[in-house]
Amino acid sequence: MAVSGTHVNFLLIGLTILLSNLNVSKRKINAISTIFLIIFVFITGFTASVIRASFMAILKILSGIIHRKNDIINSLFLILLLTLIQNPYNLTNISVLLSYGGVLGIALFLEPINKILDKIIENKNMVWNYIKGIVSVSFSVQIIIAPIMIYFYKTISLTFLISNILTSLLISVIIIFGFLIILLSLLIFPIAKLSGVVYKPLIKLLLFITEITAKIPFSKIYVKEPYLFQIVIYYFLIFFLINKKTQKFLFRYKKQIVAIVLIIVIFPTILENLPKDYLKIYFIDVGQGDSCLIITPNNKKILIDGGGSENYNIRRKCTLTIFVK
Repeated sequence: MAVSGTHVNFLLIGLTILLSNLNVSKRKINAISTIFLIIFVFITGFTASVIRASFMAILKILSGIIHRKNDIINSLFLILLLTLIQNPYNLTNISVLLSYGGVLGIALFLEPINKILDKIIENKNMVWNYIKGIVSVSFSVQIIIAPIMIYFYKTISLTFLISNILTSLLISVIIIFGFLIILLSLLIFPIAKLSGVVYKPLIKLLLFITEITAKIPFSKIYVKEPYLFQIVIYYFLIFFLINKKTQKFLFRYKKQIVAIVLIIVIFPTILENLPKDYLKIYFIDVGQGDSCLIITPNNKKILIDGGGSENYNIRRKCTLTIFVK
């Protein structure tokens, strides 16, 4: 399981509860938490999600100390700016894009989606609140990261909601239990070792659920790689829709805008599939020998030596990504 912002949140909550029970002052708790988060970033190897979550938590702590309101979006982009100053190539790093994009989606769309769900179902019980929270977070994140996933992986999932609902609670239990086992191993190792016997089935259950949900129809749909300008237009439309100043303009000329968007999306695809007067040859690394893909002027595709073995599906792992470009 990858170290993510969720781990940071649970660590911070656990540390705060522990220090509060020890009657440590709030100022000291803030100082200890800040130092702890910085150390945690070093321990985890400066992964994008941990840097983002840790320093956003530090900024929130600092805002409380100086009595200023913490703004999630400003904090997010400040940390992103510092990340890019340290290494500008992070702008093309898939981990950075997904981590920051996911949080941006939650900051922008979580509240509006919650309001929509409350209007659809006026139910306040615990089960509905749990499901509503997962649904709203999942859709908020997908609005931003879906184009990124399509661009890098050429796939899209229509069943992400099912897997999120089934695994979210289990992942939380696994993370908390894992931290407790680490603490026990430092104090009483035999008990920590015994706890691992219970921990292992939880991991197996999580893997089982992910394997089952991955086999559901439409869990992985291969799509054509979009052009960068199409992704840019998508994000422009999204941010125009959430901006109250531009909403009136969009709704006033909605027919014209829809027509323009359809032309921009469809025209490049039509243009690309028109007969060409030249031959394309791609050489593909399939792990054993050289695979060759020939595309004729009439857009006929000929694949020579696909490679692969019984245990390795080269069609899905490698050659299929060439066809969806």
